[in-house]
Parts: sequence; structure tokens; C-alpha cells
Amino acid sequence: MLTPNSNSLRSPTMSISKRPGSPFWYIQFQYNGKSYIKSSKTTDKKLATKLETQWRSELIQQQQFGFTPTLSLIEAFQTYSNTKQQLACAYYVRLWSDRAIEFWSKKDYIHEISSLEIERFNVSLANAGYKPQTIVHALNQVGGVLRLTLCQEILSGFIPSLFRVFAIPSSEVAWDGPQMK
Repeated sequence: MLTPNSNSLRSPTMSISKRPGSPFWYIQFQYNGKSYIKSSKTTDKKLATKLETQWRSELIQQQQFGFTPTLSLIEAFQTYSNTKQQLACAYYVRLWSDRAIEFWSKKDYIHEISSLEIERFNVSLANAGYKPQTIVHALNQVGGVLRLTLCQEILSGFIPSLFRVFAIPSSEVAWDGPQMK
């Protein structure tokens, strides 16, 4: 309900409001006892309301119907690069992430990268004149991105989207986070 002199649209299930000092509308609601809040990154109130409805709908689909959120290729490589920021080789991790994103620029989602696509990446690096050890580092990074994506999806309680294209044997799934069973 919109009240006089208020920038807030409130109902028992959702809230769209402006925070002091921010031009953007914020979305906030509770679902299954958990609070969700994020910026709509828009100054248009109607668009913010639509975004709230979309976000809530996606959340319900994920939790009630088991739909896996689709991770974009760029987001997957950037997330991996961000996890390596503290390493001395962070510059090279970011560089190879950018090269992989450029190579797969026609792909939108990480689950579209198949074994054949990885082999094509390998061949393109060899044809570009990279040394074998450099190619190994690049392919290891691609593998790290795929494993990180897989682990994030498993820990989120979803059936991994990577299994839509190819299965990674559980013996090859390893990372520095909580132990998987």
C-alpha cells in the first residue's frame, strides 16, 4: 500500500523502497522464513516492481520445482577470477579468463561448453603458437571454472547444469571449500 509522503510500496509479501542517498529502488521480501534484498538498479518504480515479481518467481521455481539457475559464461569466469584475486598469478588468471570469454563469445551460458568446445579451444591455442605448458595452464583454468560452477550448484541444492552437457566423475571434483559427499 502506498502511503502519502512515502517512497515505499508495501505488502505482506514484498517491499520496494528507496534507500537514503540512492537513486535506485530496492527489492526486499521474505520467502520460507528467509529475507531477500537487493538493488533493482533502476530508478523506474514500475520496472522495479516487475523485477521483484520476476526474482520471486525464479526463486519459487528453483526451490519448488528444482529448476537450476543458468550461470552465464562471463559470470562463471569472473567468479573464478575473483576467487583467485589474492594469488600472485591473479593477473594471468584474469587474462586467461578474458581470452576464454573472447573465444566463446557466441556462447551465453557455461553449460554450453562441451568437451568438444574445450578441445577446439586447445587447438586454437596451439595454432596461435602458445607453448604446451601455457596451454595446460589455460585448460586447467577452464577446468577450474567448470568445477567451481559444479560445486556451487551442488552446494545450492540444485542438479548441476553441467550434467546437461557432460558428466564430470566425482573423483575429479575437488575444491578448497566444504567437503562434498
